[in-house]
Amino acid sequence: MAHAGTPKAILVYKSVHDRNTAQIAHVKADVLGSDCAAPSECPYEKLAGYELLGIGSGVYYGGGFDTWGPLWLTGGLNKKHPDERDFQRARDFAAHITGAIGRTLSEEANGGRSP
Repeated sequence: MAHAGTPKAILVYKSVHDRNTAQIAHVKADVLGSDCAAPSECPYEKLAGYELLGIGSGVYYGGGFDTWGPLWLTGGLNKKHPDERDFQRARDFAAHITGAIGRTLSEEANGGRSP
């Protein structure tokens, strides 16, 4: 559910390996008051109903093979992530975006001038 005065938004994420990207996307969506879905849940027709689209995917080290070979024994490079610090950084980023959107909408309403 969008917050008052913000555009209808959706975060579309691709999270394959450990679902870490999905966790971060849902944290951001909670702060933004936006919908959140995987690409398979978002046909083009559905996206047309949104005013703002965020896209997220995982960051892969070595082509996504950070849990192969000897790294598998330790759980990979990002073992125990996302953690609370990662979630807080996601919340902070989403709050920053919400503020930026609010400022932009306010300026548009005032003919391009800051309120």
